[in-house]
Amino acid sequence: KDVARNAAYGLAAVGAAALEGLIEQLDHPSEQTRGYAAYALGEIGLGGSPLAEAGVAGLGQLVNDPDPWVRRNTAEALGTLNLATASPAHTARVAAVAQTLADSDDQVRFTSGLALARIGPAAAAAVPALQTALQDENRYVRANAVDALNRIGTPEAQRILIDYLLGSRWCYSTTPESTF
Repeated sequence: KDVARNAAYGLAAVGAAALEGLIEQLDHPSEQTRGYAAYALGEIGLGGSPLAEAGVAGLGQLVNDPDPWVRRNTAEALGTLNLATASPAHTARVAAVAQTLADSDDQVRFTSGLALARIGPAAAAAVPALQTALQDENRYVRANAVDALNRIGTPEAQRILIDYLLGSRWCYSTTPESTF
């Protein structure tokens, strides 16, 4: 485990020269290898690389990985890639992260909202998924969905955000003992 983690750190430091090998490891039998390969790709980024589409496609497959730790690393990596917003890779990346907002694992959903907040306005295609995430049972998932909608900032995102906040009863001084 330590070797795989340290290798990921080292390959992330190598940078673009490691991209091809990391992309190949995204379908490795070991979840440790898949998860750390996703991590390293996120650290390096794929912006401007001719391997961007292949990298995002490989990461896109990992959003369905059986291991939640791999899915968490994948969602985070997809949120940190520095891709041109007009690229097919960017479109695929936003769709993959939006899909993970419905994951069975709380931490994956939490990380997905954070990833979309990092992408910001270029994640506008994920607004419907974020709207659904506002109803998540986990308050931290809801909080990251609020943050992502705020950062996306489109009129649709703002409308959804305002409707959600107006419909939420939030008052720091209201408690079960003091309802008024």
